[in-house]
Amino acid sequence: MNQKKTPQLIIFDLDGTLVNSLPDIANAINETLGERGGAPLDLDAVREKVGDGPRKLVERAFPDSSPGDIDPIVRRYLEIYEKHSGRVATLMPGAQELLDSLSGRTLAVVTNKITRFAIDNLEKLGIAGRFSAILGFDCGLPVKPAPDCLLHIAAAMKIKPSGCAMVGDGLPDIGAGKAAGMLTCAILGGFGDPVELKRLEPDIAVQTMGDLIPVFCPGGDPH
Repeated sequence: MNQKKTPQLIIFDLDGTLVNSLPDIANAINETLGERGGAPLDLDAVREKVGDGPRKLVERAFPDSSPGDIDPIVRRYLEIYEKHSGRVATLMPGAQELLDSLSGRTLAVVTNKITRFAIDNLEKLGIAGRFSAILGFDCGLPVKPAPDCLLHIAAAMKIKPSGCAMVGDGLPDIGAGKAAGMLTCAILGGFGDPVELKRLEPDIAVQTMGDLIPVFCPGGDPH
């Protein structure tokens, strides 16, 4: 297996990649909608609206709101989400097995979720300690699909982008990884649209996180 297939640093997205947080997000956005007389969204509808941070989620859930109304709705959504954060979240299929196989490797998380909520989810699932860095929406750098957060972590770890991989289930993840010059690994069984993900031509596309074990572990078959 060549060096590109055994990266020194593996960066993961959070929602839909490592963590199935969709029920928590749905509960919070539906409570926010309910306070304003809106009809609840089912999980599939919420899935289509996540991936680009809380503001975009609110904009998509409240499409008839004026720009001036969005900020207070976002603030209220975040207040409500805080009590739902990590309440019923679970690890995505194959995530635990992949993390176990990567014991001792340098791992990080870059998410368009607010950092404290990302850490909260990971702590409640008992895996926060696996990651050397966790950067979220509020880290002060441009968010995915911009490559800035990925490049910041790579520089901090003193690892060239060519020695890194970005793993995610959404278009922003693969877009950021490509822009950063990293190996891109698409999880087709996450929250994102698998057809749209394939159109971005990731280096590797798999159904679940567990399918990456032979890719990242010595002696595996990278297909």
